[in-house]
Amino acid sequence: MFELADLRLPTFSEWVAVLGGLYDRWGYAIVPIAAALENTFIVNLFFPGGTILILGGVYARIGQLDLAIVILLGWLGTFLGASFDYCIGRGGGRSPLARLLDHPRVAPPLAHAGMLLGRYGFLAFLGGHFTSHTRSVIAIAAALTGMSPGRFVLYELPAAFIWSTTYVVGGYLLAHQLHVFEEFLNRFGWYVAIGLLAFFGWQTWRTFRGGQKSDKG
Repeated sequence: MFELADLRLPTFSEWVAVLGGLYDRWGYAIVPIAAALENTFIVNLFFPGGTILILGGVYARIGQLDLAIVILLGWLGTFLGASFDYCIGRGGGRSPLARLLDHPRVAPPLAHAGMLLGRYGFLAFLGGHFTSHTRSVIAIAAALTGMSPGRFVLYELPAAFIWSTTYVVGGYLLAHQLHVFEEFLNRFGWYVAIGLLAFFGWQTWRTFRGGQKSDKG
């Protein structure tokens, strides 16, 4: 269709060339802001923060940015975004988003995230980071379930480092095959999401069965 209209979508290499000047001048500011927004409640549903982090790794490979600094800034931004979500949860009913947290489409995922945190702790944080729809929910649930700030920091710092470093280093190592890397991450994220859905379904079924047995007893 684009060919018939004499139009052609830019390739990844062309995007890299087009955005090179922007990253060359503002790259060290773009990376932490993008990482923070990617891990911020609601915003992460439509903001391509992960892709921007990957590009940070690409430009580090090209030589426009320093890889260690990009990793550090990505880690910082990720932690700040998750910390913002944690503060939303800490606000509870006093938060401006209190009504949204009680919404029928938001409350159940928060409850499930709280259950995962209770059972798996750090692993729930780590797994949540690799699935965009649960990335910020985990941090909010941590606050709502009464997790202390100290424990939140203890779990979130390494989880944020692993997630952001995976994207940045992935972009650095696969600079000439970005489409393959992004596809891999997208597929991995969906596998995690499907696994979580299956787990939630099993938990719901088990709870339902337990309630039936209690009623019979």
